[in-house]
Amino acid sequence: MSALRHSFPLRWPIGRERTHPAKWVRPVFSVTPAKALASLIEELRRLRVSEAELTANIPIRKDGTFYASAGEPDDPGIAVYIKRRGKAGVFALDHYGSFYGNVRGLALSIEAMRAIERHGGAMMMEAALAGAAGMLPPPGASPVAVERAPEPWFTVLGVFPEAPIEVAEAAYRALAKKAHPDAGGSSEAMGRLSRAIEEARARGAA
Repeated sequence: MSALRHSFPLRWPIGRERTHPAKWVRPVFSVTPAKALASLIEELRRLRVSEAELTANIPIRKDGTFYASAGEPDDPGIAVYIKRRGKAGVFALDHYGSFYGNVRGLALSIEAMRAIERHGGAMMMEAALAGAAGMLPPPGASPVAVERAPEPWFTVLGVFPEAPIEVAEAAYRALAKKAHPDAGGSSEAMGRLSRAIEEARARGAA
């Protein structure tokens, strides 16, 4: 893996249940944000991932890296889209109420999965990734460009159901930049996004 790409906003896997904010856990990891990211990159490398893209609700700089001064997002979940042995997959975590807590937690989860694979669980690993692959397109692809059965507004926008309207609006704007026909998207993709944000506005995103 040459590098871990970053993108904004969070693209949560379609069909994957979200953790309610009331059930978020305070992380107990004694690592710095830099070490948390480094540990995730190392685990992906050890997993022999060829491509990886981390999506999250933290704005990124023009060079594709996170702002060092960025605070905790309202939705701290992360989703990492990968390619491994020519197959697409996704790892996602929103167990902790901290973005870097979820980064570190995901690194530890991948480490445990690698241990399972080493001890004869290779088929279990492949089955897990195969199941995840259908939840969203490969890394770099916009999820709104794929025609699927209608999803809830919060799934389309990649936020949790209780997200404030401000978070829903920010996610909509970021996704619309890619989904717009002038940016290589399609009218269908924009229509799907528009329906989602209209529903969010009607419900007050709550």
